[in-house]
Amino acid sequence: VVMSLNALISLYGQMREYDKGFEALAEALEAAKKTNSPGRMSTLKHAEYGLAVDTGQYQRGLKALQESLAIERRIGADSMVAYTLVNLSDCYLKLRDYRNAALYAEQTVTAARALNDAGLEATARLNLGQAYLATGRLAEGKRHIEAGMSAYENLGDQPQLQAVLVEYGQALGRAGHLPGALRAYHRERKISNELFERRRQ
Repeated sequence: VVMSLNALISLYGQMREYDKGFEALAEALEAAKKTNSPGRMSTLKHAEYGLAVDTGQYQRGLKALQESLAIERRIGADSMVAYTLVNLSDCYLKLRDYRNAALYAEQTVTAARALNDAGLEATARLNLGQAYLATGRLAEGKRHIEAGMSAYENLGDQPQLQAVLVEYGQALGRAGHLPGALRAYHRERKISNELFERRRQ
């Protein structure tokens, strides 16, 4: 029942039926309490995070992730911990709490290396780079973002690289580094055009 409701929550999120998603979440949380399954409860906390972020409720999302992290650490779910850490880093970025964003991104890099997960490490480096850029640590920020983008390039994930370049250009612009922002923009446009041509074929 719990996992069926979790799938329904995800579907409601995709359909932007957030009220229905939160209703299904409440029902799923009740069912998960009855089954006494920490893994399912953790999964539902991630679903809650997704709904909360989609509706701009970042504090609620943050609380859900913190609860999920506590559960995952208690049951020794290292892979789940790593993904929760990166989501915490991202959530703190959204809240403009750059110190905590960097702290959780650094923890994610360590966890990703232990799991040999290059994609997760790339995302963590991007978050770390954005946190550094936002606090005026331009050189370090650029270094981490470039490392993250390089990893996505090596993984062949062009759509993700394109999305990252948009964020990177905006972050560089906010940091006052206009030449870098312009280079990121041109690089993103090049990838966008390549993806468009590939779809046309």
